Amino acid sequence: PAVVRAEAVQAYSDAMMMLFGQQRHFRTWLCIYPTVLMMRLFKSFAAQPRLAVVTETFKNAASDMFHFFIVFASVYFCMSLNAVLFFGQDDVNFARLDWALFHVWRVMLGDWDWESLRSIGREKAFAWFSMLMLVVVVIMMNILISILMGSYAEVKRAADHADSLFRQVLNMIRRARETRKGKRVRLNDTQ
Repeated sequence: PAVVRAEAVQAYSDAMMMLFGQQRHFRTWLCIYPTVLMMRLFKSFAAQPRLAVVTETFKNAASDMFHFFIVFASVYFCMSLNAVLFFGQDDVNFARLDWALFHVWRVMLGDWDWESLRSIGREKAFAWFSMLMLVVVVIMMNILISILMGSYAEVKRAADHADSLFRQVLNMIRRARETRKGKRVRLNDTQ
């Protein structure tokens, strides 16, 4: 009986682990729906020129951003490789290139531990950190912002004369009232 019970418990445990794995897999796929919904919202924003400013800005800047990201990826990869060479023996976060790519991203966004960086020597850590902050954070991020702002200015200028969303809703209400009163003929009613 004890052997049978142990086998039953093991079978139950295996079934539960498989169920948990399937549930995690299902939740991962379930996350796709809000992403698709977000994309559909961006598509529907195109119907109103002032709401379409964001999507049109990205469309307008796509070529410049593509070329920018080629340069950014090159610089970012080199800085991550430098981090592996500088810090790899002393800090587990930089021991492998894939870990360093992730950790350099965190450092770039402001999440760094100076004490662990300093473990290789204050001067080398300061040189690497200063180079990362100057080249990647200050210069490259400002170039990205200027690309987006230039594109935004063009798109905004084109959308300035379009009706606002509030004005568009008021026009729709006015047209509906005029149609009910017989002062306006619907397009479907014309021959």
